[in-house]
Amino acid sequence: MTKTIFINEINNNVIEGESFNRFINSQKELSDSEKENLRTSSINILKKCVNSDFDNNTIKSNTGLVIGKIQSGKTMSFTSVLSLARDNNYKIAIVISGRSNLLLKQTTERLKKDLEDLDESLISVNPRVYDKGDLSKILYRRLKRNKNKNKLYIIPVLKHQGHLRKIKKYLTDFHVQNYLKTSSVLIFDDEADQASLNTYARSNSKKDQQNESAIFSSIKELRESLPNHTYLQYTATPQANLLIDTMSLLSPDWHVLLEPGSKYTGGNEFFEVEDLIVRHIPREGSFPDTLDDLTKPPKSLRTSIYEFLILSAFMSGVGKNEKINKGRASMLIHPTWRVNESIEKGTKGIKTFKDWTLSILESFNKDIENEDFTGIFDESYNKLKFEFEKDKQVYFPDIEKIGDFIGDEIILDLLDSVREVTGSQSELKEGFPWTSSKYHILIGGQLLDRGFTVENLIVTYMPRDTKGKNQADTIEQRCRFYGYRKNYLKFCRVYLTKGMKQDYIDYNQHENEILNYLTKFTLTDFFINNQRLQLPSSLSVTNKSRLNKNLKRTKISGHFRIEPQIKFINSNNNILFEIINNNQIDWIDYKPRIEQYRESGNNSHKIAKVGSDLFFDLIRNFKTDNQLDTASLGSIKRHIDYIKDSIDNIWLVNIAPNYPRKRAIKFRGNSQDHIRVNEIFTGGHKTKEGIIYKDSDIIINQNWSATKKVEYKNEIILQIHRIYPNDKSDQGIDLGEKFYLPNIYFPPEMSSEYIYTTDFS
Repeated sequence: MTKTIFINEINNNVIEGESFNRFINSQKELSDSEKENLRTSSINILKKCVNSDFDNNTIKSNTGLVIGKIQSGKTMSFTSVLSLARDNNYKIAIVISGRSNLLLKQTTERLKKDLEDLDESLISVNPRVYDKGDLSKILYRRLKRNKNKNKLYIIPVLKHQGHLRKIKKYLTDFHVQNYLKTSSVLIFDDEADQASLNTYARSNSKKDQQNESAIFSSIKELRESLPNHTYLQYTATPQANLLIDTMSLLSPDWHVLLEPGSKYTGGNEFFEVEDLIVRHIPREGSFPDTLDDLTKPPKSLRTSIYEFLILSAFMSGVGKNEKINKGRASMLIHPTWRVNESIEKGTKGIKTFKDWTLSILESFNKDIENEDFTGIFDESYNKLKFEFEKDKQVYFPDIEKIGDFIGDEIILDLLDSVREVTGSQSELKEGFPWTSSKYHILIGGQLLDRGFTVENLIVTYMPRDTKGKNQADTIEQRCRFYGYRKNYLKFCRVYLTKGMKQDYIDYNQHENEILNYLTKFTLTDFFINNQRLQLPSSLSVTNKSRLNKNLKRTKISGHFRIEPQIKFINSNNNILFEIINNNQIDWIDYKPRIEQYRESGNNSHKIAKVGSDLFFDLIRNFKTDNQLDTASLGSIKRHIDYIKDSIDNIWLVNIAPNYPRKRAIKFRGNSQDHIRVNEIFTGGHKTKEGIIYKDSDIIINQNWSATKKVEYKNEIILQIHRIYPNDKSDQGIDLGEKFYLPNIYFPPEMSSEYIYTTDFS
């Protein structure tokens, strides 16, 4: 189904009432500035939603995308928006939360605590109400009774086609529909990139079909049953939502970015600084590529558990240290997706890691009784002692003191708190038993990939990786170690494979770039520019089954020339002509040292260091006339916008101003509107004097010229070439007698790669 009706109006009459103010004021852990950010973002979101009610029958809907970082407070955001919605006369809100009962329970309890418990006469949270009777009668009575009252009825629902269709069935009741024609519903889709989108989009586009995946279809039907509504997509990984067909029912019309609080620690804290937090999981035989060849626990698992014990003792205030975070601590072991194991097939999974974890704890408990702290525990102690003693305010107790504390206060409780977290664990369906102990070790797979909050997490052990490219949004959702941990970040440790660590470094750059872009531009700008995303080639962006278009890649690295544009050859020539004839530029002669190599002028150039504004103006004003060059220039513009704050100056090179080059101009492929210059660079010869005269090395290689040495600090270099078409050029290409061609050099420090959408060819 394609989108046929949507609005993108701004409602400037949002009221801050008693529910909203009560909720904001109840958030005692937030600073004043954080409360203000929450207030501002909530109002901004509701302003973009369809109005709560209308005087006449209407049909209005829109889709919003709310992006917040992993574990940064997305649930708090939509809870805040719900309280504000109550003040603004919304009567019904549907919260689609989680694909497991455990996650739905987690969200429902949060909503009840933060909204209903504050005043149940104003807000009612009703989990699984669609299973308890005729929901249409309940909704009808609520709507009728609340017509002149402001009570919000919240329905949390599992993200499952059966559950969603039950709600839809009751909403299509005749009496309910009459009220909904003048009343708007809010739908919140938590983790909106998971399962909600149509996984048949790619095959439909290739095969000209209209198939729909089950959950997508049920969400579509739910939306179709609501004449007036806003569908709010909440996610930390919006790649798929941004890349789907813009005419899809679930393609967002607008977006809001959530700002994390001051105590938040995410990718920048874990992967953008040199620190001791991230540990490397070394190879042991074929591990971590495969678990099945392991015959005993890997040493790195034992090390991580010992570090968790030592750090938990610190958190609990062992020795002269203060207790931190009430002495509570958790560890997450995320080794595999595999739940089911087979002795016959020799397959290992989550259960094996639980057994190993328990055996490590039990073995160490015996060591404590024997006061034996040698081996891996001793190694872990000495490593942490060395790291912590760099901070002279930290007192590091003797190993015996730490061992005694672990034996007396931690390990026995912990032996009862090692749990598998999988969908098959029926005891977890009512929620995780956080209050059963101060210390926990969770061992799980896909259930921990997203949504689940691990309280008081300090140590993560995650050997999980793939043989091919990791999917960007999937690995980011596994970052349960992100969150509000600044007050105990120095006690956190994360064990990863070397490749996975690099992927997280790459992902963090990708996330910073897209958030930077969406801070400055609208989704309309994003869609017009081919849904472009910065993404290193080491990562796959998302599950491509949900994308109806192909993805192409542009690498902004090294020399990058913009080919001549047939339709805009004159206007582009004028831009470049004005640059090289600018009287304000102090040109410097740049020639080979030996006279005989500059006699013809072919290797004699002019250079200048200029302000970056000249370069920005060129990129902004340069015009393209075909899809391929427009896409390439779009990537350059996007990249420059991201890095421009670090660019003060660039180098400008007027290539052989007294010696224009003749070059072959050719059509590219079968296209009659895209042409290219076969080769622009001259040189590459090394003389007996050791001089290299090579266009591509100008300024970069200081051995090129002895007449003038300049200090090059990895700036962008803009070369301007003057070209004459030669007699080997293809017939039918008319660029005039001569034209100018720009070539841009991006140093490695400023390089990047971008993907963008194109139709399947």
